[in-house]
Amino acid sequence: MAYKKNKDISGQEIYEYKIDHPELSWLDVANNFELTKGGARKRARTYYKGNNLPPPYEVVNGNKEERQERRETPPLPNTHQVQFKDHGHKAEAYSTSDRIKSLDQLLAACDADISKWNVTRYVVNVWEMGRKKKYVDLTWNSGVMDGYVNDTGDWQLTDLWQVKAWFEPRKEEPYEKALIKLIEDVKQYAPQYDLPKAKYADGEYLLVPNIYDAHFGKRVKYGNGGYTLEQAQHDFVEAARGIVARALSAGNAIGRIMFPIGHDLLHVDSLFDKTTYGTWVDTSSDLRDSIDAACSAATQAIEIFANVAPVDVIPVEGNHDRLQTYWLSKYLNAFFSNHDRVTVKELKMERQYYQWGKVGLGLTHSGNKPVELATLFPVEARKMWADIEWSEWLTGHFHKERGALYAVDSIRGTVVRTIPALCDTDNYHSLHLFVGQHRAAEAMFYHKENGPAGIFPVFVSEL
Repeated sequence: MAYKKNKDISGQEIYEYKIDHPELSWLDVANNFELTKGGARKRARTYYKGNNLPPPYEVVNGNKEERQERRETPPLPNTHQVQFKDHGHKAEAYSTSDRIKSLDQLLAACDADISKWNVTRYVVNVWEMGRKKKYVDLTWNSGVMDGYVNDTGDWQLTDLWQVKAWFEPRKEEPYEKALIKLIEDVKQYAPQYDLPKAKYADGEYLLVPNIYDAHFGKRVKYGNGGYTLEQAQHDFVEAARGIVARALSAGNAIGRIMFPIGHDLLHVDSLFDKTTYGTWVDTSSDLRDSIDAACSAATQAIEIFANVAPVDVIPVEGNHDRLQTYWLSKYLNAFFSNHDRVTVKELKMERQYYQWGKVGLGLTHSGNKPVELATLFPVEARKMWADIEWSEWLTGHFHKERGALYAVDSIRGTVVRTIPALCDTDNYHSLHLFVGQHRAAEAMFYHKENGPAGIFPVFVSEL
């Protein structure tokens, strides 16, 4: 067949020329008709699509016999990557294939980690198309397709499938549900205690050891970050020992100990080094290691106090560790479930109240104004308010002390004390001028009938 060589050549002529010369590339075909490659392909495509014909195939090298031999011998393994895009806060996957026809097949092909992702929605589309007749022997391996395709040279109609899926990070189960098994296990293995007899079974004095703002996991500004978890745990436990030693030396008949726990015991509330309300802070350790250290320090301190008198553990949320204080209270309740002298109060609200005879104590961490706290007491603790003659608030948060070393606030008869911090200064507190304070714990005595009966600090520098 003779072929014209002019720019008015039809798409049919280009198509037939390509069919007769499959060994030629489209560039060779275009040069034959003195056309651009794109122009030649466009005219041929318009023709064969308009007449419902299969597209011309292309073999760059080899005669008909060589092409037939290649059809009978499987080619080298071929690979095809299914698309999966992980954006951190979301992801999507999609495929276009005659083999992947469902969501499950797409998830298997893209090797999506369903323990990390939830599918929010997906779509499946299918349409017919003409294609070469092939024998397929393919397998999937970690999202990659391996195998070979044996092309017979014939044409057939086939279904082409498109599957798309959108993902979001899997949400954690509620802490209440996640803690159930842990609490059951802790209760099962809770230690048994052979306790010495309490010195004062009916003592009139309540001891309140305040070890506030320990901030386990905090990176301090001074001392080359020397406030390690080991140091934080040591300071916390030794502060408890120091309080007991000084309290016993006073000679007061201690009938009970009320021990507030929490108050920013941990520096962050998530694995992203952020506080409860999302403020990023400097840390010196992984939160999981801080949790281990905090649990150990809290249990040791409670055991030290329980050797003196029965202990009521009162969890108090901090602005750094509200969620951590919740699970810590659950853990301590389970750990001391076999201890006759330890009671862990349930954490239900940000502010806690405790009564000892005619003394009422309010416990909170955040920096409410003293006048606000004074007006809250008779509203939130109405029954207690009617029975008491002395009311006090014990607060933290400001990393400074107003008590034994400074004047306290007193509003309409209610005393508001700010307890000093156990931890050292970090960059944030330095910027906000919370510097130069004594690192200390602070303890109080209260008499059942006579009210406040003494206050003393235990300085970290003396431990």
